[in-house]
Amino acid sequence: MLESQPAGSTVSAVRNASHTLTSVTKAVRQLLDNLSVPVSTLVKSGDRVLVKINLGCSGAREPERRLTTHPAMVEAIVTAMQDCGARVSFGDCVARAGEHCEIIYRKTGMLEVAHRTGANLVDFVGTGAREVRGGLLVPRTYFVTNAYFDADVVINAASLRSHVGIGISGAMKNMFGCVVGLRKLRIHNLF
Repeated sequence: MLESQPAGSTVSAVRNASHTLTSVTKAVRQLLDNLSVPVSTLVKSGDRVLVKINLGCSGAREPERRLTTHPAMVEAIVTAMQDCGARVSFGDCVARAGEHCEIIYRKTGMLEVAHRTGANLVDFVGTGAREVRGGLLVPRTYFVTNAYFDADVVINAASLRSHVGIGISGAMKNMFGCVVGLRKLRIHNLF
């Protein structure tokens, strides 16, 4: 869950029977309490935390379809980070969808999360991007959202789901959403 967690640390898992805010918050707190490195060591007061969520695909944005990061999960993570004193932003690259961001935020429940928590909901295209040189021959460079570079800590709140091009989609696929622009499609097609 936490990108800055050191290699070789404990993986924490908790069973959660429902997607109510109370149930999910309890599960997230249990996960954080069982990390080998305390969350208060990873996230300090004043840190800028980016929670990378998945806002699904056009036509499949409703939380009950389980293709987006569930808003109860997002709210539980955001409030846990705020309890550490962090300034929290959360978002995804949605401008590519051809839909207005606010419509997507409403359908996914993220607008309500932003209102309840006061966290900053960001579209990764709207923050601008930096050109980064990668290890691929083609494309040699791609654009990564400034939301990523502006954060002290990045939390990957991936949803576990199937994907047309691969057998399973999760943490690595979710972080791919930090790449913006048309080169993302070229990289996506490679992998």
